[in-house]
Amino acid sequence: MDHADDDVLTLKEAAALLRVHPVSTLTRMEAIRPLNRKGDEMGRPTQLRLKGIPLLLWPQARRYANAGDAEGFFGSTDSMLSMYLLSRNWAWFHQRSLAAKALLEAWSNQKVAYQWESFMRQRLVECDRAELLRWSDPFPEGDTYTLYRGVQGKSNPRGLSWTTSLSVAEHFANRVHGNGTVYMATVKRKNVYARIHESGREEHEMLVLSIDDVISRPQRG
Repeated sequence: MDHADDDVLTLKEAAALLRVHPVSTLTRMEAIRPLNRKGDEMGRPTQLRLKGIPLLLWPQARRYANAGDAEGFFGSTDSMLSMYLLSRNWAWFHQRSLAAKALLEAWSNQKVAYQWESFMRQRLVECDRAELLRWSDPFPEGDTYTLYRGVQGKSNPRGLSWTTSLSVAEHFANRVHGNGTVYMATVKRKNVYARIHESGREEHEMLVLSIDDVISRPQRG
């Protein structure tokens, strides 16, 4: 039987924690430290950590996790905490061969995901590519794809998340302040690590770690 850590963090406390500690700090604290995939730093069996989930939902969350239901597990609390929960339980999921499934579910469930991009990149590299494809939504036909990415301000044109939909990219370029930029790139199928659409936000999202050449594209009127 898996036991959660006994320190309790309410949603209000979790929100305060995220305000005080930037995500990059939480990533260093909880996720980036080296972990034995079969246990913690000392090789001991990992425990499921439920801090961030309301206490009354701990039994439910534990049942979902032990059943391999990543959607139910991350759905047991606010979606702003999905990647935080994943970072705390990364070794636990790896130990049970659920890492790829949990990674894609947490990313697609995370309400605001861009702050977790560095963490996500590292974990994609750690995952087995076959497992990522297994838990991805089906890829479109073809060996190459024309992908788009909508950004604003100083956002990285070569970021992780791209889409096959020009309309989705334009939405991201203009959704806050307007006057963003849509970038376009041609990417080989083998360089796409995962696709999230039907199981996520229906944004035709393609996760790509390396983009060689991008060009800005005039937006449609």
